[in-house]
Amino acid sequence: MGIVTTTAVTGATPAALYAHSSHRDWECDTAMKNETNEDNTLCKDIALQLIEDDTGKNINVILGGGRYPLGANLIGDENDACIRNDNRNLAYEWLKQKKIVNKTARYVTNSKQLDDFDPKSVDYLLGKLL
Repeated sequence: MGIVTTTAVTGATPAALYAHSSHRDWECDTAMKNETNEDNTLCKDIALQLIEDDTGKNINVILGGGRYPLGANLIGDENDACIRNDNRNLAYEWLKQKKIVNKTARYVTNSKQLDDFDPKSVDYLLGKLL
């Protein structure tokens, strides 16, 4: 199973495949806190559901944009609207999680890495290309 989108994978439309949220903009923990002014420890943001919950964990191919909600920030991405407040790098956690269950995974961040990628070499692919 896979998700390929030209928007952020944590955006409302693609997230409907794996997440439940009271608000379409709750892509990361910061967005939730900004919206409610509360500590939302009982409710997971959309990016966290992608990485931690069973539906998201079982998606083999995830390609799209939105590095910041996953905490996988790159220099020059400062305009992203949802920077994680918990300082977690969910892309790194995703890779670690796959290794723990003896699965091979690859995280790509640009078109060259995607072009060089051999789909037969991994069980899971996460690509944050926008």
